[in-house]
Amino acid sequence: ECEWSWNQSPMPWVIELASLLRAVEFVDHRRVYLTGCSMGGMSAWELAAMSPALFAAVVPVAAHHKEHLRAHIASRLAASVVRVFHAAVDDTCPLRKERPLWD
Repeated sequence: ECEWSWNQSPMPWVIELASLLRAVEFVDHRRVYLTGCSMGGMSAWELAAMSPALFAAVVPVAAHHKEHLRAHIASRLAASVVRVFHAAVDDTCPLRKERPLWD
């Protein structure tokens, strides 16, 4: 049973799992990327902010972010490689609400 709701932050075990997988011998730890679309993009923003050094880059797609976390996410990812894909005509997650993260 999933104990997560769309409006909650990702659980710390996700970072723990990514860290464990990154340490596996056949994984190139320099090429671990984080991406997600829509709500998954929201989690990508938050997970990357939790552990920016864990990921080579973060790529949110049509992502939403929690406005109260904007400054935290932006400051934590200031030195990270971030590539954002978002349509200007997105009515569900309007671009104008997302742009402050990288402007």
